[in-house]
Amino acid sequence: MLSGWSWIIYAVPIALSTYSCTDEQLKACGHITPESSVLAIGSQFIAFCTLNETCIDLFKQNASHIIWKSKATEIPEEKYTVINQTTSSVTLNVSSSFESPLTCSFRVYGQIEQTLHGIFFTLGLPPDKPENLTCIVYNDDNLTCTWNPGRPTFLPTNFTLKHQWAEERHNWSMKINRLLYKKSQRNQISSFLLTHGSGWKLRTH
Repeated sequence: MLSGWSWIIYAVPIALSTYSCTDEQLKACGHITPESSVLAIGSQFIAFCTLNETCIDLFKQNASHIIWKSKATEIPEEKYTVINQTTSSVTLNVSSSFESPLTCSFRVYGQIEQTLHGIFFTLGLPPDKPENLTCIVYNDDNLTCTWNPGRPTFLPTNFTLKHQWAEERHNWSMKINRLLYKKSQRNQISSFLLTHGSGWKLRTH
């Protein structure tokens, strides 16, 4: 009876020691590329998870064992492509419901799932070309411009208005901040004041 209990107590620290070592070795086992910080809604995104060959030998796992996840949701295997022994890819149609982070993992010794690497991203849309640009000059001193910025981008968006004196050919530039951009999305006036300006060009970033 006592020998049985002694065996159990002795076995626990050995098991913990084994997995602690495993965690350290897993840190360099896989890497996802590209590390895109912004993904366009409606686009197709392909990510690659590449395994270190040392880990393949150590854990007896290769690219065919890789599991892809969007946050906690496992991505269906039909979206995977095993390129070779070390690399698996996943092809995603990016929608507004796609959640960060994107991770790749495998099951250590075929049992315990371990995350190899993950990337965090933000979803958004490229800005529309601004429309209905209207600029009014007051007494040749002040310039007020308004425009329709188009659809929301779900990202911080800057608009730059360039203006130039015809005689001096001097350029000024001022960026609209995010608060003003949000107001314009609620059909309020989005405008700013530039002094000493005439002649302009509007572009988006």
